[in-house]
Formats: sequence, C-alpha cells, structure tokens
Amino acid sequence: MKKTIAMMITSVLLCGGSVFAQAVTDNKIEEAPAAVTKAAEVAVPAVQPASIDDVQPTEAVEEQRVVRLLSTVGSIDEINDNHFVIKGNDGQMTVELNINDDTYLLNGVTGEILTWDMLSTGDDVTAYYSPALTRSIPPQGQAIALVVGKETKRGMFVNVQRIISEDSLGITFLNQNEDMEILIPTDDRGQIPNIKAGMNLLIWADSMTLSLPAKMTAVRSQVLPDTFDMRLDKEAGKVWIHGKEAGNLIVKDDTTFLSLRDAAEALGYKTEWHDSGVIVVSRGAEYYAMQIGSKDYSKQKMRVQLHDVPQMIGGITYVPVTVFSQLLGLRIADFSY
Repeated sequence: MKKTIAMMITSVLLCGGSVFAQAVTDNKIEEAPAAVTKAAEVAVPAVQPASIDDVQPTEAVEEQRVVRLLSTVGSIDEINDNHFVIKGNDGQMTVELNINDDTYLLNGVTGEILTWDMLSTGDDVTAYYSPALTRSIPPQGQAIALVVGKETKRGMFVNVQRIISEDSLGITFLNQNEDMEILIPTDDRGQIPNIKAGMNLLIWADSMTLSLPAKMTAVRSQVLPDTFDMRLDKEAGKVWIHGKEAGNLIVKDDTTFLSLRDAAEALGYKTEWHDSGVIVVSRGAEYYAMQIGSKDYSKQKMRVQLHDVPQMIGGITYVPVTVFSQLLGLRIADFSY
C-alpha cells in the first residue's frame, strides 16, 4: 500500500556497506564479473580470507543525494476530490496538494492511520510535500504526509536518512533533510529500537536544541507501516527493491532463496567472492561474510547462525531471504517464514 519514501523534511517542527575471486563449483563459474575490476571500487585484502572470521571491512565513501521535503503548518481549507488546500499559519505558504495511495494520513496525537473520509475542512494539520511545485496560486504539488491534530500535541513525520550511532543509549539518526538529529532511546528492557535508513516514522519529543542540526530525544516513536526495503512475489519468482525489479527468487524445501549478487547490488552493496569460498557483502564500513553450505555468518565480525545456508544453484549464488531480513535487518513484504 505504502512505498518507502526517499524524501527529506525541511522545517524543524517540534510537535508532542572489485576484484572478484571467482568461486568454482562442479566446474561452473560463479556469477561474478571479469576477474579484474577498477581498484577504486573495492579494496581487496592482501591476504585472502580463509574463513568468515578473517574478513576485514572494506573502505568506501557513499555519496548520498539529499532531496528536501517541504512542510506547511496550518489547516485544511478545501477538499476537492483527491486535492486538499492547506492554508498556512502565520504567513506560511498555502498549497494545494494531491493525495494518493502513497500519502500517509495520520492522527498526530495517537499515530492512527486515517482515511480520506476521516478528514474535514478546518482540521489542524502539518502537511509534508515534495518541493516540485507548480507556479500557480496556490502552488500545487504531491503530498507525502498529512499529520492531523493540535500543533502542541502532534508528532512529526520523519524519514531516516542516516544512522549516526547505535549504543546503550539507543539509536541516533539524521532525518533526510539533515537538519534534525534524533535519539530514540532503548526500551524498558534495554533493547535498541529496530530503526533502519529509509524508514518513515512519527516522532514525539518534548524539547530540542537550537543547534544545526537540531538535537532531540524522542519520548515516543512509531514506525509507519509498509516502509519495506524489499518486496517478494513468490508466484512470479521476482524480487523488487525500492520499487525496481532486482533479480529472481526460488523456493527450495520451503525456503525462499534470492540471487545474492542481484539483490545486494540493488541495495547498494558490493559483493566479493574469494578463492577460499568466503563471500563478502559490504557497503561503506558495513560488511557481512558467509560461505556456501555454512550456517555461520559474520556481521561486523560478530558470528551469527541462521537456519538456512547459501547455495550454488545453476552456477549462481543464492542465499536464504533471512540473510536480508535477520542479518542485514531489512524490512521485507509478502514473505512468511
């Protein structure tokens, strides 16, 4: 229903991870590119890892494009089919926004998902929308989220741009406008929240600093539904990542397997196959390692054991979907374990 929204929030409104050593199995060559790739792409260790315990992180810098998201605090002035006119308060811009199935309609006090017929003219609202606006009066654009409720009580709609830190205090991230640094504390049991880049959240906070970026600690947070990194269609045997087709899937012994290279590269990871059989998946300082036929995996040098193992099928490296859900921590739609 909803899609992951790669947008940013402009206003600060306080509201209440080459050279591929090719693996050979049964005389079949792993699905790797030519053995020589530009050295700048992946820094391969001088000594090939003999096991996943020997893997060191690769060094890379990822350039991320920032796309700003605008907002208006005001009220609903008109409702015309799927177009809402939002009248800004205190000189803020009045805009006419298109509302579609990708727009979040939220009760900013309770976090409840709303439907169109639950909104009325006069409702207090913060509208978050694309900066691509017409030059008409009022400007017209696409709504990303409408958060309804009194300004002093309602939460803020934020999209997670980048995780800054993850420690005993909780998880700290930058919003996609990079003008807010938000800490979501550990829960009552000391568990760190499962927050990932690309997720959309509703955040409530009591105070914030006047620094740039502004800093705040959430007193409450809610991950919005359907913020999926990956969607699977088992009947079609297809995988979609961020709305784009990203290789095939197969179901074997009731386990879903994905083509590692296709899925990893679609997510922005680099993939290295080593002579020892070790496979390394990395993105910046984030890295993972695995071996064909082994239930042991490595996550940032930490040993993790999953129920299913990577396999060579038709000369292609396939990994269980749990590599992406449990190891990489992605949110996956239309999949049951």
